[in-house]
Amino acid sequence: MILDVSVSEHYSRQDLTSRLLRAIGISEDSSPSIDDLGQADEFHLRGSQATLELAKIAGIVASDKVLDIGSGVGGPSRKLAHTRGCQVIGVDLTPDFVEAANALTRMVGLSGRVDFRLANACDLPFESGSFDIVWTQHATMNISDKFTFYREARRVLKKSGRIAFNDIFAGSGELHFPVPWAEDSSISSLATFEETRSYLMTAGFEVTTWHDLTQVGTDWLTNALPMIRANSESPLAVVVGSNLIQKFENLLTNSQEGRVQLAMAVATAV
Repeated sequence: MILDVSVSEHYSRQDLTSRLLRAIGISEDSSPSIDDLGQADEFHLRGSQATLELAKIAGIVASDKVLDIGSGVGGPSRKLAHTRGCQVIGVDLTPDFVEAANALTRMVGLSGRVDFRLANACDLPFESGSFDIVWTQHATMNISDKFTFYREARRVLKKSGRIAFNDIFAGSGELHFPVPWAEDSSISSLATFEETRSYLMTAGFEVTTWHDLTQVGTDWLTNALPMIRANSESPLAVVVGSNLIQKFENLLTNSQEGRVQLAMAVATAV
């Protein structure tokens, strides 16, 4: 529980909705489209492109009910509802993120299909078998109890449901800190590819798709860093907070040195 509080505090941002809208260049009384928000509300590596790729390999269709764990300010959830026509519930540990996610969703007119709630990923407030898809992007880096996390994901899935994830994993060697998800090692909890596959199998999943995107992510970071350095008032800066440039420079170095890995995968409940 102490770790959960520390993670929530790490991501807390006062007046987040207003600050995000100012950074995007949208007034609070406007009615933007999903395209107006663009990639300014997706803060995982490779942004909207990664979301669309994961949705494709997960085979998400309009009839699916999706649970987005670690939903942040809600960009991927809204993208899924908009492009796939599905219903999405997002959960996050940080109240500021949940508030901003619901506010932005109302603004783009998707509240009927997308909703966000405050919840712990290891103690989900849903009945067993409630969802067709569990979805998560760049959230497990802060979840220390991986076994419980994957077990909970399996519990809330229907028979033959799927977990789809795009995440950062441990490589070899200690990390250079700070990184976007942690100022130091106290709230960073990376697992290796092999450990993650073991957790999934133990929780009752069979991995059906696994793409190692470490080099793709490294190349993307290399190209993105000049833009990150040049725009200290970007939506990314609002969400990541202090030490923005150093965090992404360290992430790139960690990736180049094999200290972190990136993968996109789907596993089926068995």
